[in-house]
Amino acid sequence: MSIEFDINKLLKTIIEKDGDGYLAQVEGHQNLFAFAYSEKEAIIESKNVVEMMKELSGAN
Repeated sequence: MSIEFDINKLLKTIIEKDGDGYLAQVEGHQNLFAFAYSEKEAIIESKNVVEMMKELSGAN
């Protein structure tokens, strides 16, 4: 049996103003975060970080 799901829909991302930009952090995972100069860019970058970590861990 195989179950497929979108990991990004299961992770809650918290966006906070940080200096000149925004910090997007995955709730409960202090090392999964991204900084960008707009909220939208911060969300996109945090998704990229999650995807990169999935690739490094071998998760599909």
